[in-house]
Amino acid sequence: MTYAQHTGGSPPGPVAGYPWVKACLEYLLSIGVPPNKISLGLASYSDWWYPASDDANGPRLRGSDVSDAHAKAILESAGVVPMWDDTEKALHATWEVQGVFRHAWLEDARAFMGKLELARTYRLRGYSVWVLGLEDEGVWAMLRNRP
Repeated sequence: MTYAQHTGGSPPGPVAGYPWVKACLEYLLSIGVPPNKISLGLASYSDWWYPASDDANGPRLRGSDVSDAHAKAILESAGVVPMWDDTEKALHATWEVQGVFRHAWLEDARAFMGKLELARTYRLRGYSVWVLGLEDEGVWAMLRNRP
C-alpha cells in the first residue's frame, strides 16, 4: 500500500508523494521481497483540507478523501488553478478564504501514471488501485494508450 502518506488527521501533503512511494518500494526490495511478488498499491483519490472545529479538538484543519471530480469542483468554485509539483509528482493548491487556508493534493491521471511507471521500472508483478470510481477519467485513456 503506497497511499495515505497524508490523511485527514495529518498536516496537508500529497496522498502519495513520488519520493515516498519510491522509498516504500525500495524498502520492500531491500529486505528481500522479490519484485514479482509486489503489487504496487496506487491511490485514485485526492485529498483536501478545510477548517473544522468541535468541543473535543477545537479549531483545526481537517482533511477528507475526495474524488478527482469533487477536488476539481472545489478548486473551480474557489477560482484556484492547481500547480504541478515535480518532486511529489502531483497537483496541489493552497488558497485562503476569510483568513483561513485550505489545501488540496490531487492524484490526477498524470500523477497516477508517474507512480505507475515505478511498477515497470522495478519489474513488479503489477499494481492495484484504491479505490475505483474516484479516479480522474483521464487515467483510463492513458492506460489504454500505454505501451
